[in-house]
Amino acid sequence: MVIDTLQKVRTADPNNGAYASDYQDMSALKSLADRRGIGLLLVHHLRKQGASDPFQQISGSNGLMGAADTIWLLQRQRMSDTARLLVTGRNMDSCTLHLQTRGCIWQLLEEETAEAQVRKAVPDYLWRAADFVRRTGSWTGTATELLTAASITDVLPNQFTRKLVEHFYTVFAPQGICYQSRRTSNTRLLCFTRDGDDGHDGSDDDTGRSLPSGTIPAGEEGAAPVPSSSSSPSPGPHHGSEHGLCVADGHPFAAADTAASTGTTPSPDFSREAAS
Repeated sequence: MVIDTLQKVRTADPNNGAYASDYQDMSALKSLADRRGIGLLLVHHLRKQGASDPFQQISGSNGLMGAADTIWLLQRQRMSDTARLLVTGRNMDSCTLHLQTRGCIWQLLEEETAEAQVRKAVPDYLWRAADFVRRTGSWTGTATELLTAASITDVLPNQFTRKLVEHFYTVFAPQGICYQSRRTSNTRLLCFTRDGDDGHDGSDDDTGRSLPSGTIPAGEEGAAPVPSSSSSPSPGPHHGSEHGLCVADGHPFAAADTAASTGTTPSPDFSREAAS
């Protein structure tokens, strides 16, 4: 059964908020479909303004998506004979269908999985950096040094670091590349190793710069992307380094001397350094 449009069968309840009304109406229709064993296709409109998440363009609150089993979102330029149908739901993998209309019939040109969409969003320079690290085996240095060594010129170092954190599990992790961020007194180092490599000797990095005591060499147990069991995790896909630095933004957490001056208990990481 097709209802065009959803608004024609909705009730107006002034006592409910937008989300409550949307969820209540959708729940009633879903209950009807479940009892009768039928499928209901509800036609609804999109907002005019854009959004980073296309599904946020659906007119109304999140209550509509919250109660529906599946959402189809059609994106099409006016007068165009091609379109994209974005599909997501509870019991299915999200995908994008590329369509073309011929004689008032939509024909499927290509189906793009969610995984393919994620890979498409990855900048090309990350794949080139991962290929360089894979061929090298292990590498430590600044973002600027890595871009120079890999002959990458189309991105700034800070942009590269942000995208590295964002897409690490798409590009580097599947190739067996481990990553850890370390902060020295005057720079931030990116440390890469391959699975099975011995990594560092625990005192100096690959470029000969002396590392602060207590760091966990990349490639050893506890190195990123899996944090040490004794280190405190930070929010986000990556965890803090041995010195309490957040990999996502590079800002340090409370230092050991700060904790001591305020009377708080220092973290296990700093306690272990002080004992050594």
